[in-house]
Amino acid sequence: MADHHDTTRPGSLREQIGVVLLRSATALAADRQSTIRHIADVPDGALGRERALSTLAFAGWVDSLLLWLAWRLLPADAVPGQVSPPGP
Repeated sequence: MADHHDTTRPGSLREQIGVVLLRSATALAADRQSTIRHIADVPDGALGRERALSTLAFAGWVDSLLLWLAWRLLPADAVPGQVSPPGP
């Protein structure tokens, strides 16, 4: 009889949540890096530039937290090549 509370089998709810968090966090981090590059082109002293950069620095901390949580949820033997691609 299958244990419905097993969180280590492939495709478990825990793994699915980990994969979603991992994909979301990496997409957010890529968007944040792109935004930082655009803001860095704005001259120093421009209104709102420093505040935007400090907000993005905090967002980087949040990205790191989401990535950490995602990897904690994924099984120890999960590697990117073994994680199933997103559905349609």
